[in-house]
Amino acid sequence: MHKVMRTAVVTALLAIAPIAAQADGQAFITASAGKSHYNGDTGESGTYSYYGIDATERVDKKDTAFGVTGGYRWMIDDVFSIGPEAGFVDLGKLSDRVDATSPGRWTETDRSEIKNKAALLGINAKWMLGHSWSLGLRTGFLHMWSRLRSDVDGVDLYYSPGSRDHYSYKDSSHDNGFYGALNVGYDFTRNFGVTLGYEHYHGDYKSDAGSVSQKIGVWAAGAEFRF
Repeated sequence: MHKVMRTAVVTALLAIAPIAAQADGQAFITASAGKSHYNGDTGESGTYSYYGIDATERVDKKDTAFGVTGGYRWMIDDVFSIGPEAGFVDLGKLSDRVDATSPGRWTETDRSEIKNKAALLGINAKWMLGHSWSLGLRTGFLHMWSRLRSDVDGVDLYYSPGSRDHYSYKDSSHDNGFYGALNVGYDFTRNFGVTLGYEHYHGDYKSDAGSVSQKIGVWAAGAEFRF
């Protein structure tokens, strides 16, 4: 899928190059912020028991996301423009907490979180709908940085009642993936407009224990400055 996406982006840019060479256009910078929601192999909140251990898991799949994108769009005709873009996005984090106990023996709390950031490279297109309204489409591939932190706190209730233990673990991962976004925009002037839309990012967290699929959706509002 990653190779297909890269090939599609490069092909699209090569296809518009001859037209763009003779077309007018504008550079742009867009700053956006919104709410991220994690899907994929994220686990679920719930209560469960196994081998005499009682556990409650709480998964927080929502966080704040923000990004900055810059690029250029060439006017292909009166209503359609297209061009390349590059940017950076902070996708917030996925948090997980497990409280477990073996009655009369021990209790344990495990807090984990994965934070994700990504560099973007792709294409963007814009259709003018009339009366300053527009429809925007963005797609391309990304390079994602993921950082995992896990803290485990335990209390002994049997051998040495009240004694505590703490363990921390950190890891990081890099992966190539893809993204896509669809938004509705409104232009106040030729050089400034706002957008509201949905963005999707897909990149895996990889470790020695295996690969975890991360599908992250973001509802975001943005401000675009053109020059």
